[in-house]
Amino acid sequence: MTKPQALSPLAVFIENEEKVAQLYDIYAQTFSAQRKMWALLAKEEGRHAKVLRDLENKLAVNEQFATVRVHGWKILLYVSDFIDEQLAMAQAGKIKAKEAIEVGLSLERSMIEKKSFDVFLPLHAEMKGALEKLNRETDGHALRLEKALATLT
Repeated sequence: MTKPQALSPLAVFIENEEKVAQLYDIYAQTFSAQRKMWALLAKEEGRHAKVLRDLENKLAVNEQFATVRVHGWKILLYVSDFIDEQLAMAQAGKIKAKEAIEVGLSLERSMIEKKSFDVFLPLHAEMKGALEKLNRETDGHALRLEKALATLT
């Protein structure tokens, strides 16, 4: 999916976080055995989007807060497309509990391994700190999902 050029890379990044929150919320409603975990992850992903949006609003007033690395758009669009596919599957009820955990784990690892948090080269200390914190929290999400997956296998 090609994003309209009118959207900034940060706007797409925020949208991705919101869509992951939506996906995890669907999982929370669908899989009662993991409801608490999915609901917490959804809440945290929503908070990630809010942190980024607040930072964008705070820093965007005539201030460049970051530059986008060369590979940035490709990463953002890859993740966006994957999330869209998974949302469609979840909304259609075409996923089982173990698969949902595998999808969540894939998403969280993708955010880390594909360096979604490295898309931006922060030019502002607050932006750098926020991205580093989100990266650590995403690593924690992956660990929680790994533990959940181990209980199902």
